[in-house]
Amino acid sequence: MSTELIYAAKAGDSAEIRALLKAGADVNAKAKRGLTALMTASASGHHEAVETLLANGADADLASDGGETALMAASYAGCCQVVQLLLAHGVNIDATNDDDETALMMAVSAGYFDVVEALLDKGADVSVEKDEGYTALTMASSRGRIDMVKALLDKGADVNQATPRGANALMFASLEGHIAVVLELLKRGADPNASDREGGTALTNTAYKGHLDVVRALLSNGADVNAATDAGATALMNASAGGHFEVVKALLKKGADVHAEAYTGETALNVAKNAKIRSLLANASHKHKFQPSPMLGLALGLFPASLLFLYLFLPKIIPTSYEVQLDLLALPTSAGFAWGLSRLLMIASNRAELGRWKSFLSVVFGFLLFIIWRILAVVTVGSAALIIVLEIIKLLTGGTWPLFRNS
Repeated sequence: MSTELIYAAKAGDSAEIRALLKAGADVNAKAKRGLTALMTASASGHHEAVETLLANGADADLASDGGETALMAASYAGCCQVVQLLLAHGVNIDATNDDDETALMMAVSAGYFDVVEALLDKGADVSVEKDEGYTALTMASSRGRIDMVKALLDKGADVNQATPRGANALMFASLEGHIAVVLELLKRGADPNASDREGGTALTNTAYKGHLDVVRALLSNGADVNAATDAGATALMNASAGGHFEVVKALLKKGADVHAEAYTGETALNVAKNAKIRSLLANASHKHKFQPSPMLGLALGLFPASLLFLYLFLPKIIPTSYEVQLDLLALPTSAGFAWGLSRLLMIASNRAELGRWKSFLSVVFGFLLFIIWRILAVVTVGSAALIIVLEIIKLLTGGTWPLFRNS
């Protein structure tokens, strides 16, 4: 007979329910999965059937095998009239199922604002945490339900309450790009620099997803543009890796450190997803840190050093020896050439810096050039080239340079 009662409750047949109860059916009998007639009628939204069952002694706080009550069933189904009826009957509003969910959380999860309002008006606890630490507020925030977020905050929900992993409502809303919720949470005092267990903040997390409006809102409300996760990843690195050009641009405008390195040694430039972002970061790197151009490196190496030695030192030290003059001129010239080459390598690889080992190699390369030059001098090729240069200078100056006065 209990099976017939369940079927009558599901169909909302109040007359049949009364007849079965009069015939001796157990109003609280459980069927498959521990469901009662009241739970079935509540989930189906049959207001009159629920009234009939309650009037005949149905226990509104009985739970199914999964811990679900009639109130939870009605809340998840969005049956606001049934919810109000059960609340008026005095059910346990904060009862939890096996997943530690309350009727309020179920209404939030299912998206029924009228049910949420009804539960809040009757004093539903907004601070209850389900498994993994989620609250009604974090659930509403992750779903972008600004109406629910406002209602929960108005009833005293802690805007900064976090899960055991450190995630809070602002992080959930930011990650999903719900700008209206983000702005409301910030307005209500959400900490833009709170970090989760891995050191991630709302800004570092949303930057990877590319939510530009959220990034701007967070930065405008005090988010640390250079905050880094425990692994050293910054919002700029995440935006760069995610391929979000406009987000990268916005972060740089707010002073993001383009030279910051993760623990792996990678920078935002290293992880950039496309050439457009690499170019933007490379340009930003030059603005923030002096980087000589290739031609400047060559010019500083070749011409000033050459002129300095030719005009001031060589005539006094060795006025007639072209070979030694060649050696002294070759060293600064080769070093300058290596400097210029290192800048060329940097630009070719779109890197802000070459790194220690490549910089060291560029210096070594400069000395190799000197050795090559010296070998060429032995076979007179280098000497001949220098002699030609000196003779041209002598011709142009009429032999007035100190180098030629004793020759």
